Amino acid sequence: MFFNIFINITKIVNNFAKYNLKNITQILDMAYNHKVIYDLKDEIYDENDYGKYHLSVELDDNFIRYVIFDLKKYKYIFFREYELAKQEEKITEELSLIFSSDNVIQLPYYSKSFLINSNGNVIIPNSLFDFEQREKIFNLNELFNPEKEVIINESVKNIDSTLLYRMNKGLHNLVNESLGSSLIFLNNYNVLINSFITKYRNDFDEYKLCVNFRKSNIDVFLFKGQDLNIANCFQYNSANDILYYINYIIEIFKLKQSKFSLIIVGELHKNSSIYDKLKIYVKDISFIKRNESFNYSYIFDEFPENLHYSLLNSYQCV
Repeated sequence: MFFNIFINITKIVNNFAKYNLKNITQILDMAYNHKVIYDLKDEIYDENDYGKYHLSVELDDNFIRYVIFDLKKYKYIFFREYELAKQEEKITEELSLIFSSDNVIQLPYYSKSFLINSNGNVIIPNSLFDFEQREKIFNLNELFNPEKEVIINESVKNIDSTLLYRMNKGLHNLVNESLGSSLIFLNNYNVLINSFITKYRNDFDEYKLCVNFRKSNIDVFLFKGQDLNIANCFQYNSANDILYYINYIIEIFKLKQSKFSLIIVGELHKNSSIYDKLKIYVKDISFIKRNESFNYSYIFDEFPENLHYSLLNSYQCV
């Protein structure tokens, strides 16, 4: 045990030069700043069986969480979540410390993916996508800083399109260095779009308005049949902001109460005042159920099924 602690502290101290951290006190302050919110594992989890596991990591606002998926049992068996500093400029430093000290995340799994929740994403039909024009295309929607950011493109197979999004260059390099070159980067838009189309492929006669709730943003997807009509992200400060955005979509597309349903995904609970207000404006409203293609350990029973939906569906896009 002492040897493991020594190794972890050594890895942490090695970050001095990279992040210009002045002394061991500052390092240890940062190491204890992030805290473990959940640390849950099924008794069938065996760290020596890493070769038959997939690791799915998600970065969302000031949280990083990951699950381990047993490829033979097709079952999620491990969940861990850290709360990070609220200052964006410190997140990369904190992640470096977590990657250095977390023995579970360091294991050489059969496969790994890193899911990022981002704003300002761009979706382009493959027939119009030109890789060489990525920066120009992205700048039509969001200003891109090539010195500090990288552009990542992903194939969204179910709609024959390409998704573009930006990521902090320092964070991108850190994740690659820490989790390995074979790591697969994924965006929550890609995961959610593919999951919704797969889940509702036989139930898309009417419009479905799928809303993913995050800490300070909502991701809104409107489907008609297998067609994606809109995918957008809105920042909110209050319940009224959310109601405004959803009503805006309803009015723009002239959705009739009897002709569409609203599906709730992500960080919203049934006892929320936001949910109570949504029920006033939307007749057919429900919380999404977990993907029945996967199996889930009892450790996930304490979470509502709509929570961590992106993370628990990211393996579909690997």
